[in-house]
Amino acid sequence: MKSIIKTIGLCLVLVATGYFVYALYAQRAVFAEINWSGGAALAMVGSIVGMLAITLLGGVAWRILLADQGFKLPWPTAIRLVALSQIGKYLPGNVGHFVGQVALSRAVGIPVGVSVAALGISTVWLIALGVGVGSAGLIEAAATSGVSWMPAFTPGRLIPLFVLLIALPWIGIFVLNHFLPTLSEALGKGQKIMPPSLGAAILLTSLFLGTFIIFGLMLKAQSSALFDTPDVGVITFTLLFASAWVAGYLIPGAPGGVGIREAMMLLLFTPLLGAGPAAAIGLSMRVATTLGDGAAFLAGLTIGWAQKNKEINYESQS
Repeated sequence: MKSIIKTIGLCLVLVATGYFVYALYAQRAVFAEINWSGGAALAMVGSIVGMLAITLLGGVAWRILLADQGFKLPWPTAIRLVALSQIGKYLPGNVGHFVGQVALSRAVGIPVGVSVAALGISTVWLIALGVGVGSAGLIEAAATSGVSWMPAFTPGRLIPLFVLLIALPWIGIFVLNHFLPTLSEALGKGQKIMPPSLGAAILLTSLFLGTFIIFGLMLKAQSSALFDTPDVGVITFTLLFASAWVAGYLIPGAPGGVGIREAMMLLLFTPLLGAGPAAAIGLSMRVATTLGDGAAFLAGLTIGWAQKNKEINYESQS
């Protein structure tokens, strides 16, 4: 079954990547119209900084999750673990960052069961919020395109969806602990998975929503600087990109969501930007996020070097 799922995922990745590459070729003339000014360079640098900010939020979220499970890490250490592990998502299988985060956390004294439980909660929460935000984007896109069967884009209709999605970790953990305790203990490596506290839930929701908003700001900056399209708002970019992000995140075998995310962006952004700019911004976003993850990895190495140097200095002084 795992082999079948991986094969299907790989086929989807290949089809989506081929579709996106074809769109780039068909719209290749648009690259001659890109505004390669200082503003464009500034937008790309700002996007890389945005990815560093997202990594910072991820480190903060990781510390909150572990503290909620009863294990506290220094802030720099939590950020370092996330910064170093994220580069693993570009490995085949799209799970390298999970494995790396658990392994690095174990190296600083966090039990594997605690890390696995915290990662499970984090992943479910992030996907749930991504689905909620992305659903809002799809509804708005459908309304803009004149699709009659989609409900109107109103906050009132989305509130129940958000409440349900945010409650998913509690519901899932309750089911595991009460109806499948053996599975819960297996996932938690000997102990049942602890449900998140309300305080942690509020903080995590804010951090993850902040992550999607940063993505929207990155797209807005690139769109305005490269293609001069200021009429599309940050919220619209945020909502639509969330759909593309979730698709890339969930498809097995797509390292970093490559191919899947760009194909979804092409579909969703074409009515707003045109086919050429939509394809080009998919490519520019991929470049910015990849460079940002690389910069985060270097930042993680720097934090680790500074921590190690501090320990050496402390030992020499004592």
